[in-house]
Amino acid sequence: ALSFYQAKLGAEVTIVQRFKDAPPGTQGSGTAPPDGIMHATLKIGDSLIFASDGDGEAKPFGSVALSLLVKDTAEGKRTFDALADGGNLVER
Repeated sequence: ALSFYQAKLGAEVTIVQRFKDAPPGTQGSGTAPPDGIMHATLKIGDSLIFASDGDGEAKPFGSVALSLLVKDTAEGKRTFDALADGGNLVER
């Protein structure tokens, strides 16, 4: 996901902490893959995005909400189109 946001929106990854890099006893449930992302921060424009692979336990994907600040309508359209590329849009 981090590389997706870098490629699509020019995100700057400012922090990445993998489960294997966490102090002993703080790695969560112990089921997380060592190379999984425990904490990450991305900067996209004026927005900060915090991300994680969760606790490593497989769960069905439900939904996600993402709010980004954009400077104008043109940037909003470019951002939306980049994120929608290759995806399935569902309007409610």
